[in-house]
Amino acid sequence: MTTKTRNWLITIFILAFPFIAFFAFLISEMSGPLPPSTPLPNPNGYDDLVKAGQMIRGDIWDYDKANREKLRGIVLTNAEALALARSALSNQCGVTLQFSRAYLTNHLPELIGFRSVAQALATEGKLAENENRFNDAAKSYRDAIHFGNEAGRGGIVVDEIVWDSR
Repeated sequence: MTTKTRNWLITIFILAFPFIAFFAFLISEMSGPLPPSTPLPNPNGYDDLVKAGQMIRGDIWDYDKANREKLRGIVLTNAEALALARSALSNQCGVTLQFSRAYLTNHLPELIGFRSVAQALATEGKLAENENRFNDAAKSYRDAIHFGNEAGRGGIVVDEIVWDSR
């Protein structure tokens, strides 16, 4: 073996060793037991947030371009869902986690419902602004922020990304 070949092999080993060690560590961690689940709060407000997301009706996605009557119709249609979401926010919330392949497929509709609830809260705030009820508008916007914080509490990364993507 020539000196040039030996030096080349040593260089490759020095560069490759950290990657090999890192992947060996990942494999050893992945083959271990699942992390312990943290106990969910009882009562869990998250369950009511899911129900509120399923109750949202109507075209809430373009609330910023809607006139006052359309805003009022959206808010009245979804008043029960908004009341349920607000009552859920008075309890502690924790995302229900499952370590299975089907979890994400089942969880995505919940996340879409959460976006709808947040949009409905923003619609309510926009209506209050249009009617010069600025304290009510601030309350609705504050509730939307609180909702965003609670809806992803204890969840996986996608639960937090949903709120950062807007």
